[in-house]
Amino acid sequence: MNFDATVTHEGRWSRVRVQGKGGAGRVLSLLQVLSVDSATWTTRGVLFDVRDLQPPLQPEEQLQLAQAAADAFAQRRVAILALPGRGCDASGHRAFEDESAAQAWLADA
Repeated sequence: MNFDATVTHEGRWSRVRVQGKGGAGRVLSLLQVLSVDSATWTTRGVLFDVRDLQPPLQPEEQLQLAQAAADAFAQRRVAILALPGRGCDASGHRAFEDESAAQAWLADA
C-alpha cells in the first residue's frame, strides 16, 4: 500500500496532507504520531487534508477522524478537508469541501 503523509507549515497553520491507499486505521495511527510531533509546532491551526485518500473514508470513519483530530490537536483549530457530502465535525473542529473556505476559517482564529 502506498500511503503518504506530508506536513508543511504555512504561516498561521500546519497542513497535513494524506494521500494514497490506506484505511481509517492508518489515518488514526498517524494522528497518534502527529499528536506527539505537533507539540513543537508553532502554528495555531491545522489543515488536515484527506481528499486524496483511497478508498475514501466512509461517513462514520470521518467522524472517528474528526474526534481523533480533536484529541491530537487539542490546543489548535482544525479544518478537515474531506470529500463532498461527508460531514465530520467534532469538538469545535470543522469539515470543509472547499480549501479556500477552510483557510479563511483557520485565518479567522
